[in-house]
Amino acid sequence: MKRKTEATPTEYEKQRMENIERNKKVLQELGLVSQQNIDSSEINSPKPATPKKKKSKSITLKDDSPRPTVYRTRSSRRNEAGEEEENKNDEKTDENKKKEDPESEYLLTADEYFEDKIKAKAVRVDGNFKGWLNPTIKEEFGIADSAAEAWDSNGGGQFSYKNPLGDLKVAGTKPKTWSSAKFASSQMLHKNPNQYFYRHTAPGREQHTGDWTEEEKQTFLTLAERCGCGDKWGIFASYFDHRVGYQCSNFYRAYMITKGLIFDDNYAFGKGGVAIYVGSKGTGRKGM
Repeated sequence: MKRKTEATPTEYEKQRMENIERNKKVLQELGLVSQQNIDSSEINSPKPATPKKKKSKSITLKDDSPRPTVYRTRSSRRNEAGEEEENKNDEKTDENKKKEDPESEYLLTADEYFEDKIKAKAVRVDGNFKGWLNPTIKEEFGIADSAAEAWDSNGGGQFSYKNPLGDLKVAGTKPKTWSSAKFASSQMLHKNPNQYFYRHTAPGREQHTGDWTEEEKQTFLTLAERCGCGDKWGIFASYFDHRVGYQCSNFYRAYMITKGLIFDDNYAFGKGGVAIYVGSKGTGRKGM
């Protein structure tokens, strides 16, 4: 058998051996260790292992191997969208408009949304109340025959939301639990009944909360059929002894419209039958 030839020591090994020899001499001179102990420690001391380099493995995917998932970043999405936009014509098609406003694609009119048997019984309105105060209330409290007469005969002045009282002098002090709007409206029974009844029942009447009675529902439908509804909710509420205007407005949208009992073209229906106001701004939402 051929003997293995000894490998030439590296620079690192040479330096290591020199350091060992130098340390031997120092230890012997100090008398800290004998020559025998030095020789045995040299024999038994393990040599440091030479670090091995890890081989990099190249991975080759077969045709049928699953590919890694590539996640699109926000910047990549923006870049892709930009490239697509450059390829589009300046004119937007109807389909593009639907994508910009996806909710509009699902809106249906009441006639499109409800069945024929509901459409046949529904009260149809245009979003406007065309009547005046409950005659009983008008006579009981001596209120004028029209909104203009009521305003002018009780001080007049320029109406604004910052100054809803006009030239009317405030009487009394605002209760701590009342909002400024509620206190201002409490002064307006004779001057602006619509504003008053939006937040207050007639003097001496208690306001009820909770579910509406069948009698109240029928009164609502009868009044809507005779005079319309959708604004002037304070005046509308004067026909209910125990309800105020904002309650009538909420009940209108949440119940009368969504149940198909009243059809108002100012409302359309989205997903799940949610009633959505689609009328012109400033109409159909008037509370006072």
